[in-house]
Amino acid sequence: MTLTARRLVTTTALCAACASPAFAEVSVTRGATPIPDGEATAAGDITVANDKLAFSLAVESGAPWGVPRGAIVDLAAVKNGEVDLDRIAFADFIPNNWSAWPNTTQQVEVIEESPERVEILGTRDFGEVLIETTYVLESGSDRVHLTTIMTNNGEAPLEELASGFTLWPDSGYLFPVPGLAGQGSGPAEGKLADRVTAYDSDWFIALHAPYFDRVEYDTKDLYLNHALQPGESRSFEGWLQVGPRGDLAPVMAAEIVREGVPSGEVAGSVATQAGETVADAVIVVEKDGQPYGWTMTENGDYTLELPEGDYAIYATARGYSEAARQEISVSAEDKTSLDFADLQAPGMLDFAVTNAESGEALDARIEITEGQAPLVEFLGRRTFFTALDEIGAAELKLAPGDYVFSVAHGGGFLGTGEEVAVTVEPGAEQDMDVALEMLARPDENNWYA
Repeated sequence: MTLTARRLVTTTALCAACASPAFAEVSVTRGATPIPDGEATAAGDITVANDKLAFSLAVESGAPWGVPRGAIVDLAAVKNGEVDLDRIAFADFIPNNWSAWPNTTQQVEVIEESPERVEILGTRDFGEVLIETTYVLESGSDRVHLTTIMTNNGEAPLEELASGFTLWPDSGYLFPVPGLAGQGSGPAEGKLADRVTAYDSDWFIALHAPYFDRVEYDTKDLYLNHALQPGESRSFEGWLQVGPRGDLAPVMAAEIVREGVPSGEVAGSVATQAGETVADAVIVVEKDGQPYGWTMTENGDYTLELPEGDYAIYATARGYSEAARQEISVSAEDKTSLDFADLQAPGMLDFAVTNAESGEALDARIEITEGQAPLVEFLGRRTFFTALDEIGAAELKLAPGDYVFSVAHGGGFLGTGEEVAVTVEPGAEQDMDVALEMLARPDENNWYA
């Protein structure tokens, strides 16, 4: 259906709704976005929200990196009636691998507006191609439903296009398409799921895109290789799912429902070797030897729904060791009990970094070059810095195991730094005195830049 066949629904700005304690109903706001830290700041921009999420379309504001107007530039979770921070640079449909030009026009209309459902149509051109994208948010839903139709209105066939939805976060971490981690770009052969997820400990945003056969930019772009003959149309369907925690159980559950595959439940508890409950643990799921997803415990307990199949599962937590992997087979409509009781408690390293010649304390960068690197990145950093109020001092709480650290003050400029190897013991505290040989001290000669 073309834009002229659509009905424009006039709506009243509902910005006040986004500040209310709860708004399960869907609301539409025109003007500057109520999403904190949002980029949609123009009078004609549109924000849609319910009690789970809020998103803004840049109708008049500019989208980043030359993307045509009409893209989603703000997307956030809603927690207890309050809109969280914007977490994305943009999410959009790209008609040919970052070549959305020539683009000469765009228009955004509210097609349907009710407390139960809001539908918005964005229309733009791509040369002789008409691109129509609908955005649908329903009451109580944690997903924005995306549908894009490309129609070639020209007389020439278009060959070798790569088109599809993209998700570019501007904070947190990225969990690439399962099975394609580290691939960067290329065919999506070996993918274990149809999703890419941005996340941190207190939010997630997942792009579900069942059509794609190619990925770009560490799987932030999910494309289909295709052609478009004169008069031909092609449809693309996706979902943007948003959650208030870094728990991907809802993402996997949504995938199960969408695909209609048989599934079973896995549940259990997490504790240390000493029998102490690990309240904020993460349960990591692997499939075919590749990371597939994870869930988070509530007071040491977890429940997870998985598609029927074989998996390896382990538990871990911030600063704790990884439990031994346990292999399980999930059967349809069955419930599998799987407990973990072998986590080792964190150890502590107290770094004191000094100048080897003068003994003065030095600010330093401390980086793990070898050692446990959590898949779920909010569980542990790999780079640390000494304290601002106590020069040269740093306390590192780490999972037990063997590590190699690179310690440097102006590394690569003022000195080469030192490599330090250490074994972190569970529950133990160790002093790490590191003396650095400085090869240059330009500040002594009043050189500061």
